[in-house]
Order: sequence, then C-alpha cells, then structure tokens
Amino acid sequence: MNSIKFDIDKYVEIRLATLNEESLSLEDYDNLPEKKEVLRKNVKNLLERCINNKYYDGFSFELDVLEYFPLNRFDEADIGKFLDHIFVLKGIGKSVGNKVISNLSKIYVDNKDKQVEGKWRSFDFFYMKSATKSDFANIVELYKVENRNIVRKDPMMVKTLIDEIEFNLNELTKENNLTNLSFAIDYVSDVMLQIFNYWVITIEGLNFKKKMQLVDKLELYLKDFEKKILETKSDRMFMTSLEDAVSIFVSFLIRRNDFGEYMSILHTLEEEQEKEPEYFTTPLKHYKLKKGEIVPHDKLKKIITEEIHVDGYIDKLKRTKEIVISFSQYGGRTASVNSTLDLKVYFREIYLSDSKYKRQASTIVRKYLQEYRKNSNVDSFEKASEYMFLREKINRGYFRETSDLRLYNKKNKLQEGLYKVLLSIMLSYDYLASADLLIQLVKELIPICFRGIDELLEENNVPRIF
Repeated sequence: MNSIKFDIDKYVEIRLATLNEESLSLEDYDNLPEKKEVLRKNVKNLLERCINNKYYDGFSFELDVLEYFPLNRFDEADIGKFLDHIFVLKGIGKSVGNKVISNLSKIYVDNKDKQVEGKWRSFDFFYMKSATKSDFANIVELYKVENRNIVRKDPMMVKTLIDEIEFNLNELTKENNLTNLSFAIDYVSDVMLQIFNYWVITIEGLNFKKKMQLVDKLELYLKDFEKKILETKSDRMFMTSLEDAVSIFVSFLIRRNDFGEYMSILHTLEEEQEKEPEYFTTPLKHYKLKKGEIVPHDKLKKIITEEIHVDGYIDKLKRTKEIVISFSQYGGRTASVNSTLDLKVYFREIYLSDSKYKRQASTIVRKYLQEYRKNSNVDSFEKASEYMFLREKINRGYFRETSDLRLYNKKNKLQEGLYKVLLSIMLSYDYLASADLLIQLVKELIPICFRGIDELLEENNVPRIF
C-alpha cells in the first residue's frame, strides 16, 4: 500500500473546531485562515513522510523514523487519531518540544528525560496508552549474566543455552506485554554479541582464515534472515491496533537509539584507524604481549608506548592505572594494574590518538577521574555515550594486541547486521510473530557460530555438538 486515503481539509476543519483558544495560540497566528493553512501544511507533510513507508523494506539507520510507522495500514479514523496524538504532543513544549518527529529521529543516548531526574533518554511520552510495567525488565540482567557465564566459561552447554533462551522468550508471549519487546531484543542482542566475540572472533585454536570464512557465513545468514522477515510481513494480515502499533514503535525507537549510537561509535573508530594507521598496525614481535606476561620495570615504557614519545608519560600511566581499577568495578572487566597487557591496551587507546567521539578519550578519562576521586562512585561518566566510547576503544585495543584488527572490523559488520535484523523483527508490528522470529534466529544462528568449536572438537576426537 503506497498511498494514504485521507481527507486533509475535513480533518483540519474538525480539529480547529474542537481546539480551544489556548491550543490555537501555539501556532502564533492572528486569524483562522492562516491557522488552517499552517495546520493543513503540517498534516500534508506528515502524511507525505508516511507515504514513503519502509514497512516492507527492512531497516536502515539513515532513514527518517516516521517511514517505519505503518500509518498507511490504518483507516481514516485511526489516521486522524494518530495526527491528533502528534499535535497534542507538539503543544507540550516543556517535555517534548515542538518538533516532535525530528526529536524522535535523532539518535542520541545522552538526551535526558526532563520530566524524570537522572533518567536517560526516554520515548515514553509517545505512547498513546499507558505502558504496562514489564516484569521481564526486572530479570533480564540476571538472564544476561547467566548467558555470559555459559558463553565465556562453559561453551559445551550451548544446547542448554539455546533451550533457556527459547523458554524465556516463550514466557514473554504468555504475558503479551508490548513493553517486553524492547527488553527481548536487548536480551537476544546481548547474548549474540557475546557469542560472536567469544565463539567466533577470538576463539583460540581456529586460524585467521577459518575465522574470516565463518564470519562471512554469518553475514550471509543475517542477510538471508532479513529477507525472510520481509517475506513474512508481506504474507501476513496486519491485525495490530493503532495504540499497540504505537507501543511497538516506542520499543523500536528505544532500540534504534541505542543500536544507532553504538554503530556511530564503531564507525568513528574505523575512521580513526584509517586516519591514524601508525597506531593501529599489528605490533612488532618484540612489542607483543600475552595475558599474564611479566615485563621488567625498566622495559615497561618501551613496551607500552612501542617507543613512541608521550609527553607526561608517568602521570598518564598513573591515571591509566586508576581507570583500570575503576573499569574493573564499573564494567565487570577483569583488567589488573599488575598486567602489562592491560596497562598497554588502556594507555594506548586513551592517550595515543587524537580522534574523539564528542570528546577525546583522554578528556573523558580526566573528567571521569575528577568525579570519581570526589565521590568514589564508579558510575561517574557525564554521558552514557562516553562510557560506551571508552569501553569500545578498550575492546579494540585488546583485538590489536591479541588478535587482528581485520577481525575486529568484521565483528563490527556482524554487529551492524545483527542490529538490522533485530530492528526489522520489531517492524513486523506483531508481538507474537516477533517472539517467534527471535526464537528462530537464536536456534539457527547459534549453531552456525559454534561451527569453529565443533571443528576443534572433531580435531581432538571429541564428538561435535551439532
């Protein structure tokens, strides 16, 4: 359906007849004909953006979010309700602002909800009906920890992992709480990214060529799965109410915002590698370190800096040790100030490049440590994106030291492919169908990720798991 049948003039007449003078004054015009024309243009603009609907086309971070709301699937009465919803929000200047749709489209995790002190950006204002509190939200972090323990420490429990994820997602379908969808997407995203990292990219014993081949297979699978999602949508009747569609759209906005910010950070780091290649080549053999390797004190600076001159080295090393200690508490990492490898990774990523994501890493660390010293609170980052940026730089640093940055770049492409699939699932605008697609994704994708481990098992005369 590529058009929207809607009588704009009729809507304008009815809306202006029902608005009070206070609402009309928001348009700041002196006479009714001008008010009518302004409203008519606003309605026409909204509908034109919705006509270019991408409901059947999959997801891209580049497009206006309104193109992903299926307004053309609703009748004239519901379209009128949706327009009423938008114009009411435009009148709530303090919490939403006048440019409602452009605010929705922005990808920015640091926008705070002005209505709730200390709360990171929220899209709750856009609900048409009150959101039901999600019980899954209270336990999803525990589920993530359980998944990570299996992925990192006990991969032979992979079938149990799949069964538990399927069970938890099936439980969500019984509750039929639309706000669960955002948490379900986050739950699956978290475990799959852990698996990409530990079972595909950094797995020991599998050579570089085989890892790259496995990543290529995963990329192909994700592209094919996205096509299946689109085919499923085109074959299914659209049965979702307007209010429920808006609730799903809010969940979509939440995940799009988080995923989009992370991809922006990854793209920034890729640009950094291109602009400053001297810092990101594979370390020469005599600078290479292994986890736990002990380096004599008189050679520490030479190894960490790889003999690049660094002003204020001693002071910067001291701050590096502080951030290693803090990150071990804040991010659940196992880094240690007694590990030369850890110190080298943190030091180089913080101090040996000039690129920035809103701020340079060195500035982020300096401001963070100032706050941390005052209040001893490990959660002292001014912005959520600053922690995300620093964390991902550290992640990249370990790739450089222990693996290959080509694999890191491949990991980033896999991550973006996964995000697009997960967001496309949400755009089915069907809660139960979304849960089924998530289960299908997990049951098909995890065994592919496990092929490297299966191959290593077979080489050691141990039966394959799949």
